[in-house]
Amino acid sequence: MATAEITRPEASLITTYSQLADLTEKDRFVDTRPEVSRRVPVERIVSLPARGRIIQFSYQDNGGPLPDWFNPVLRGFADIIALPDNWNGEGADRIDRDAINRALAVIDQLLDRNAPAPSVVPTPDSGVQIEWHRGRKDLEIEFGPNGRTEFYYFDEISREEHEGPVGPSFSFLKPYLERLG
Repeated sequence: MATAEITRPEASLITTYSQLADLTEKDRFVDTRPEVSRRVPVERIVSLPARGRIIQFSYQDNGGPLPDWFNPVLRGFADIIALPDNWNGEGADRIDRDAINRALAVIDQLLDRNAPAPSVVPTPDSGVQIEWHRGRKDLEIEFGPNGRTEFYYFDEISREEHEGPVGPSFSFLKPYLERLG
């Protein structure tokens, strides 16, 4: 079974996803021997049911608490991963695996532990969009199947609006996330 890898240069919290019919749950492990001065990262697997299938995500567990957004984000991605061909009734293909993995990597990179979870939305071109709508402000990041990534920000009160392509660094989007409150 093929498993897609996130290509973030440093260790990422969420590293892969795949589809499984069955999964054994693993316990967390921290090496507490005195000679060990740091936690040992362990690969963990989370299994979620979605549309009659089981979707598996793997992540690096460093022994600390998981971010607040972790489970809601994985549930959102499991739901779109399980979409069949023609999910929109207009011929749309399944959501692109690379687009999903890029979105997971960006969420891991951008969101602080207590950040609000984004909604995860499929796009008709087999891409995925993550979006936040809070306090009359919107931030949307779209990951196309061809590697294209674009963002849109709108503040309904101030009428401030920004959009455009996103390059290899997503750090410039952090201030937009902070404005969401």
